Order: sequence, then structure tokens, then C-alpha cells
Amino acid sequence: MTGAATGLRFRGASLFILAGGKGTRMQGVNKALIPLGDRAMAAYAVDLAPHFDDARIVGPRGRGLEALGLPVVPDAVPGLGPLGGLATALSATRTEWIFAVACDMPLLQLGVVRRLWEARGQAPEGVRAVVPRARGEVHPLHAFYHRDLAGAARRLATAQASMQALLLESPVHFIDLGEEEASSTQNVNTPEVLHDLRRHFEPT
Repeated sequence: MTGAATGLRFRGASLFILAGGKGTRMQGVNKALIPLGDRAMAAYAVDLAPHFDDARIVGPRGRGLEALGLPVVPDAVPGLGPLGGLATALSATRTEWIFAVACDMPLLQLGVVRRLWEARGQAPEGVRAVVPRARGEVHPLHAFYHRDLAGAARRLATAQASMQALLLESPVHFIDLGEEEASSTQNVNTPEVLHDLRRHFEPT
């Protein structure tokens, strides 16, 4: 994570790192635990934890995720993809808002998270999600969600719907990121992307 700021706190929000994917494009390896630099990939998201009221990982227990140092919440219904993980997080949270982030975003920028949080406070009344757009794409696994969306997320996940379906039926405030901010949303979906990122994390 980059852009650390001492004392910054997202009061009334919890961090949930979604780590329940099967990593089908990564030879079935749990991406959260893939080494990157001298750490597990998800450790870069764990760095955000001190800035939230609560922080947990959504994923299978007994698969090594506990080593990341946060409580692990198993998917309520395994196999429902990212939306299922989000539904689990929204049902488990003790705070009004959550920041849901994929486990494979090692270039997270605290400044971008702060910008999204501040936009939530300035958004029209009734907004229930603050989602970034970068490089022409929407990034729902790097976003703030209100716990009121738990029921809709669970219903849509059970119907095998996508994250996009939740955004289409929810009051969403989109934030357009600049080019430097866009790297915060970079995820690792292929071995090729992982190879390129490893060069970024090599010691200088």
C-alpha cells in the first residue's frame, strides 16, 4: 500500500478483504497467499486495517489465510463469486459502511481510499455505494458499500448474478480516478500481470 498517513481513520467503516476466489487463471492458487516482494499478496491490503474500526478477511478457514493476521469470515454460501463474498461481508459487518477490496490489489493507495470515503460524505442523500472508475472500467472490488445492501447482495449472489447487477439496482456514486490513482485498482488476474508486478516489487 502506498500513501500512508498517520492518524487517518475511516470512522464508522470496516475493511473486508475478499479472498474466496479459486484463482482459475492462476493455476488454482489462492491469490491472497502468492508471494509478492517479501510478503503475501493480500498483506498489502491488510496494511489498510489500522485505518478502519474493524478489519476481516472473507474466505475459507484452514487454508492459510489466518497467517495474514486478521479474523477470517467464511463465505456464507461458498462458490457464489465476488458478489457472494460481498454479501457475506455486508451481513457480518458491525459498522454502517464497509470498504470491500479484492485480495489481489497490491498497489492500493490510501489516498485513493480516502478520496472515496470523502466522496461518500459529499454524495447525494441515499447513496449506498461509492465506486471508482479508472481507465474506462468500473472497479466494484475497491469500493465502499452501505450495510443496507446486504439483502440485495445476498439475493443477487444466490441468483448467480454479477457485481454489475448490484450496481445497476443500487444508488451508486461513481468517482473517476486520475491516471496516477488508477494503479490503486490494479488486480492480478493472470500470471503475466503477476510477473510484471514482481518487477515493481523487486528490491532496488
